[in-house]
Amino acid sequence: MTDNFQRYCFVLGANPLLSVSEIVSLLPNYKVVSYSMEILYVEGQEVSEVIIDQLGGTIKIIKISSDIDNNNINNEILIQEIFKIIESYPRSNEAKLHFGISVYDNRGAQSIIHHLSQSLQAMYRTLKEKSRNSGINLAFVNSKERHLSSASVQKNKLCQKHGLEVSLIVSDKKILIGITKAVQDIDKYSHFDIDRPVRDLKSGTTPPKLAKIMINLAKQNKDATIIDPFCGSGTFLQEMLLLGYKNIYGSDISPKAINDSRININWLKEQIKPDYNIDIFQSDVRRLSEIFNAETIDAVVSEGYLGPALTKMLTDKQFNQFNSELTKFYSQTLTELSKVLYRSGRIVLALPIYKTKKGNRYLSIGNVINELGLKNVIPFNDADDIYEQFISQRKSIVYFRPDQYVLREIMILCKQ
Repeated sequence: MTDNFQRYCFVLGANPLLSVSEIVSLLPNYKVVSYSMEILYVEGQEVSEVIIDQLGGTIKIIKISSDIDNNNINNEILIQEIFKIIESYPRSNEAKLHFGISVYDNRGAQSIIHHLSQSLQAMYRTLKEKSRNSGINLAFVNSKERHLSSASVQKNKLCQKHGLEVSLIVSDKKILIGITKAVQDIDKYSHFDIDRPVRDLKSGTTPPKLAKIMINLAKQNKDATIIDPFCGSGTFLQEMLLLGYKNIYGSDISPKAINDSRININWLKEQIKPDYNIDIFQSDVRRLSEIFNAETIDAVVSEGYLGPALTKMLTDKQFNQFNSELTKFYSQTLTELSKVLYRSGRIVLALPIYKTKKGNRYLSIGNVINELGLKNVIPFNDADDIYEQFISQRKSIVYFRPDQYVLREIMILCKQ
């Protein structure tokens, strides 16, 4: 292994298939070694720590420093490996080193994961004694869980000068030992979501992390022309700006939505001073070809109309009505978007999936997609049964929370 060839583990968000799809879209030249519900393990060149700000579905980035065969595992060997990291970690001699250990499951044996989780306090005590004898003052960050949250890592500054988090990642044959190099900045997400001037709680908004993931799934360079034709209060537009896109359009049929987006984007502009060209205007998505010339848009990224908020499952009659109305609407929408979309451009669109007593029900738009020559893109082709609950019947990605009656189908369509 050459000096610039490294191993990394990405700690995945609540929808691991979306998280993995985003990472492989953004970092296509890295080899996927293995993956689980918690971890994506890759090999490749050095990863810049700032990439964490570009990713919506990654909680932590861990750089692997060593590994141990599962057959040889015991606490003494682990403590030796961890202490090597502590000893070599840059720090001021007089300062405390704030320190934590996390345990992650990368399809490892549950017996090993349980053993490590139960051994954390004992390992802490031994490491504190060894460190004291070497003149190192450790201050431990404890957790009731087997891994530290991003909030805890951020609060205790474990990725900064006097902080260190070591992760033990249990795979099928090895325990990977790594150092957390970057963590998701939850304070920044909170600020740009909760503190913005207008939040449309009645209509609902796309979670900013999901918006960022969907933008990354469009796989465009920063000079690309990109549009959100259902811009609402501007969540996607905001994330496009934060990601550094320079040619952005937002439209919506609602005058209120246009006003809300403009207020929020002007607020953001005052804070980040972006180098951008953004135009927000009122329009029915089904008339965009009257505004844009043919094949002038590189990517469409948006959450469409999901229907009314539901507090219970739909009946068959209700679903059939929704399906009839929305299938017609989205057939017209996709037809219009395909006119303005550049050849090989992408549409990343969130559509509704409805929970019914007969299971999840999808809009009947498959024939329209085929007729328009749009190809359904699967970013992570190697996904197996472990991600089955996140894969739709047409191989798109399902995003949901357990308490929701309307789920999101994330479709990635490429123009042929």
